[in-house]
Amino acid sequence: MFKQFFSALEILEETKSSQRVFDYVEGLDEFDRDPTFKKVAKYFARAGRADEALRFGAAIRGPENRIHGFVELARVLKRKGKTDLAKNLLQQALTEANQLQLKDRDATFLFFSLSVGFLDADEPDEALALLRRSIGLAKAMSGGIHHGKFLWGCASLLARWNYPEEAKAVAEDIKIEWFRSRAIREITKS
Repeated sequence: MFKQFFSALEILEETKSSQRVFDYVEGLDEFDRDPTFKKVAKYFARAGRADEALRFGAAIRGPENRIHGFVELARVLKRKGKTDLAKNLLQQALTEANQLQLKDRDATFLFFSLSVGFLDADEPDEALALLRRSIGLAKAMSGGIHHGKFLWGCASLLARWNYPEEAKAVAEDIKIEWFRSRAIREITKS
């Protein structure tokens, strides 16, 4: 993936053509194509070339990869002062996420990622709603190590966002005692 990304940058440096870069990335195998599109999109966003960043981001074929890519791209655009563009991209990602028929686990992580993106874009109400949606999906799944770690992270995030009672309730729902006790200890320190 990094090799392909660096090759794309070399093509850009040699030709000054984003179209040539696009054609190169489009020709990569399925395993490398989406990650390289995402990396190049973020490169263009950091360089202040928002239109090209959006074009490369939209070319990501896998819907989940594209949504995660949009979240990352929105975070870069926000840091570059393009807040409205970042919010629009996040809204587009959310619309697409709502249309997907995902497994609970995939949806849980996707809505969590969107939650963090919306918070970074100064949309705390949307961020909180998405985090709660993600937590609801996670609670409906069977508990395991990843489940416990995920809910611990959600509880920590709620505590940082100044929802200590809700954070405690999420932590107390963690089925594995080791994770539950540490999550409760962490959020009560906040």
